[in-house]
Parts: sequence; structure tokens; C-alpha cells
Amino acid sequence: MGGRSQAAFLRKRNKVRLQSMKPERLYSFEHDDLTKVEGQFKALYKSTFQFVLENKGSMSEARDTYVRAFTYYMQLIELRGMAVSERAEAVIYSFSRKLWLHKLEKRRVDLDYVKHRREYFEMEDAFHEIDFINKRSAKTAEKLAEIGEPGRTLVLECVGRKCSISDVAPRLGLTDEDRAFAKLVQCFRKLIKFTEGKEFELSDEVFARFVRYVLDGMEETSAVAEEEKVCLTMVSRVAAMVRNHVVRAERIEAFKEMEDKLTATDDVLTESADGPNTTKKILMKTAGIAGLALIAAGAISALTAFNVSEAVHKHHELQARQEAEREAFVADSLAAAAAAAEKVVPMRISAFAPAPGYALTAAKPLGDRTAVLLETEDGDIAYRARVVKADPDADLALLKIEDTDGIDPTVPYRFATGGAEIGEAVFSLGFPADFLAYSDGSVNAAGEGNFRVKLSAATFGAPVIGNHGQIAGMLLTEAEDESGFYQFTPAEKITAWIEGLNDASISDLKLPVRNRLFYADKTTQIQKIRPFVYKVKFEG
Repeated sequence: MGGRSQAAFLRKRNKVRLQSMKPERLYSFEHDDLTKVEGQFKALYKSTFQFVLENKGSMSEARDTYVRAFTYYMQLIELRGMAVSERAEAVIYSFSRKLWLHKLEKRRVDLDYVKHRREYFEMEDAFHEIDFINKRSAKTAEKLAEIGEPGRTLVLECVGRKCSISDVAPRLGLTDEDRAFAKLVQCFRKLIKFTEGKEFELSDEVFARFVRYVLDGMEETSAVAEEEKVCLTMVSRVAAMVRNHVVRAERIEAFKEMEDKLTATDDVLTESADGPNTTKKILMKTAGIAGLALIAAGAISALTAFNVSEAVHKHHELQARQEAEREAFVADSLAAAAAAAEKVVPMRISAFAPAPGYALTAAKPLGDRTAVLLETEDGDIAYRARVVKADPDADLALLKIEDTDGIDPTVPYRFATGGAEIGEAVFSLGFPADFLAYSDGSVNAAGEGNFRVKLSAATFGAPVIGNHGQIAGMLLTEAEDESGFYQFTPAEKITAWIEGLNDASISDLKLPVRNRLFYADKTTQIQKIRPFVYKVKFEG
């Protein structure tokens, strides 16, 4: 075989070898695919809503369950292909069912009495596979934050959102495209080290070739050693995890914006095990009373023709009886409404961690209690916390968790060092019920003794969080008025109050000095902060 022919043969053979070990790629949605699944999102929510509402869930919980289930559904398409979409309604319902059963199980609800109105698939394998990917992508995103800028943004944009490096680099002050790509390659090396604990003794040129291959699908003609195969696999894995993290967060955000358009129509609000919904009950009973009144009026007219006096007497008796029934009905309705409110909104107190092992909340609702329970978002863990100091005047209470096993040794945020500014954009995370809720708004007043924030919704004891993930303050017990303005204590007053406590039992309390969320987008900030926001429950 001649030299030229042999070289051509080797190039062809090496190209085939590299392509044969090309990592499996997730299915990419085309424009028509996205149009189809967006239509499915708007059309296939009813079975999920019906299932959640009939099984001790609220409307907000039904929406949240549907968004999570639909996100799983799209990830399953990425793993198995668009053929999954042909069974979309059954798959989405099956994911919803599994998610809500998990929530009910944590609430200690007897699952034998859960109502099912349609067939479903067991989704254990799919959940396991998708959750494994999500955990790895979350870890990759966490380590990506440690790399810092401009590398973090370069990876998120060029890998996560598949933007051209020539478009991204100039915005980051990297005018030379080759230097920008070298920075990207350096970030891949660090991510592999942080997430896989692996370092490769490969030249920058070889490593860069594999990064380029994974991102752009470039042809490769050089021989591939065993170490290079492992390197290529890990580069591909890191790229896939970054992409999954970005795309999943963007999908959830987009679905959240669309979920308010999902309406519980009459065919969704079907009769549950506890009877028809409360609104329907009240309407039916009110109509019944009105009907009785009309019948009574007709009866009185007839009696008048024979005996006016007797008719008037009976009319008074009937009026008294109707009034008694009306009062009883109102009392029953109020009791039912109170019971429903207690069931749907059992919790209106939140807390958050100022430091690992501690929680901060509003003091006034605690009264003279010396201990409370702090429950995580999913309700799977409840920590018993001792009240170290409750100051009703400042409406601040510091709690110390008794058993800190499983608690993260660091919090990702720090308290703001500057004062709050009027017009500053903020958001809050808290528990208006058994679910974690997000609300956003802005600082409305920031004067001495008059700090107010306008939020779409809030719960006292919840943190007020600034644009960069820093703690800007804490919501106080009472709203300023009924138009959405809430009083809050600014961060600088909270830190001064904590540092002024003279209690030997909190000698290990050290307020965080680093904000790890400064460069994170809001979705990432929320994901990082939510494990440190608690429901406050009273014992006994």
C-alpha cells in the first residue's frame, strides 16, 4: 500500500474510531416539536388538576404539580425521543400522580383512599433516571459558580444556551476569540476536576480538540488513546449537565409564566370524597333557602284569604324559623370556610437560616413558646428548634436547631451590608400554606423606622432577597396596609440585633461573610436559597 493511500486509510480508520465512541446526545427539540409540546401544556392539565384537587390539594398545588410533571415529561422526550409525545396525556398524568402521592405520603395521608379516575404508568425507572441527571446537573452548576467570571457566563452561554462564542466573548471583555475559547477549555478542565475528581495529563491542544468536537461535532482524524476516550466522555458529560441545568431552569420559568392561564373549569372541579366544592355547596343551600321563602310566601297568601290573623301568626313563626335556619347556615358556612382555610392554609409563618444550624423568624406569633418545629419544603424533615431569644418589640426571634445532622454546613448568601434603597427590586420566599411560594416586588419606603416593600404575596418571617441573592431584610408580622405593602426589618438591623445578643449557647453562630449567589441568575438563586427557608409549626 502506497504512503498516500496508507495515510488516507489511517485517517478514515481513526475518524470511524472516534465517531464510534461519540457520546449519546439528548434529543434536541425542533421548532415544530416545541410548538407541539407548548400546545400540549395548554391542553392536558385537566387530569392533573382533577387528581390533585380531589386528593386534598389546593389550586396552587395543582398548578405546581403540573409544571413539575410537564418538565419531567420534556426530559423524558430528550431521553427517549418524540415518540413519547404520542402518549403525552397518560405520561404527564402518571408523572403528576407520582409527584402528588409522594407529597401526600410525607403528609402521612393514607394512600389506600386516594382516588384515581384513569389508568396510569408506573414511572419509577423514568424518575430515577431523570432525577439522577438533575442531581448531577445541579452539582455541576454549583461547581460552575465557584469558577467565577467571566468563565461561568462563558460556559452558561456557549454550552448551556449554545450561543456563538463570537457573540458572547465581546460582551465579557474577551475581544480575541481564540483566547475566549482557551478560557472555555480551562473551565472544562476545572469542572471535570470539581465534579468527577479527575485530572488529565493531556496537552491543551488535545483537550481543546475534544471540547470543540463535543460542542461543534468537528471531525477528528488523530489516534485516540484510552485516556483520551475517558476525557472525551467526561467533556461530553459536563457539557450535557450544563445544558440540562440551563434548559430545565428556563423551561420551569416559562411554564410558571404560562400556568396562570390554566383554569379549573367545571369539569375539573368534580365532586371529591368530601362532597362538592364549598362554593357549590353554598350556592345550593342558598338556593334552597330562597326556594323555601318563595313557598312560604305563597302559603301565606293563601291563608290570608281565609284567616288573616292566623296567617300572620304563622308567618311570624315561619320568619323566626327561617331566621334561625339562616343563622345556623351562616355559622355552618363560616365553620366550613374556617376548616377549609385550616386545611388548605395550615401555615402562615416562615423562617430562614441566618447561619447553619439557626433560624430567624418573627417573634410576635411565638408568644411565650420555648420551642417550635422547622419543616423543610417537602415536609420530609422536621427540626426541633429552641427559642434562644424572642424580641416582640423588634419582632425578631432567633431559633437554634437541636439536631443539625443533614444540615448544610454553609449558607449560600450573606446579609446585605448597605441599607435598602427605594425602588430596589427584591423578592421573597415563604410559606403562605404547605407549599413554598415566590413573590417579587420592590422597596417602597426605606426611612428610619419605616421600611416597606410591595410584594405580590408574602408571609411574615420570610426573607427579603436582593437582586444578587443577598438577604436585604425580613418581613414583619403585620402588613402596613391592605394594598400589598409589607413592613420589613432591614439586614443591617438584623445583623446588629444578632451580634448584640449575649448568650453563651450561640457562641458557634457566625454570620456568613461570602455571597455565593452574586453572579447567579434568579432561578439559580431560588434553587440555592429554598433549602434554607422553613415552615414554622407549633408543637402540640
